[in-house]
Amino acid sequence: MRILTYYWILATIIYFGATATVTWASWTLEFSFAFVLGQLFIWLGLASLGCWFIVQWGLEREKAWWDNVRTGESNPVNTTNIAKAQEEQHGHERGPVVEMSETRTR
Repeated sequence: MRILTYYWILATIIYFGATATVTWASWTLEFSFAFVLGQLFIWLGLASLGCWFIVQWGLEREKAWWDNVRTGESNPVNTTNIAKAQEEQHGHERGPVVEMSETRTR
């Protein structure tokens, strides 16, 4: 998400810069208005296309990460250290995990 945020910030800065350049240049008002209006839709299309590619790239990376987690090739969170820290904090081990269906009363 951070890369996508940086991408939109950069794309917006480029759009504002191009708009300011066209507006403040010595062209006529009609040309400036038409160019900026057309530029808005062109920029929106190009920025959205770039966004789509970044999202697809991120989803592929996330899928690869989850595949590695499922196969056990990488351990994203060291659960042993977390369990030890919780035991030290609470002074006892955690009890067994109880399913919600077992705790419901009718």
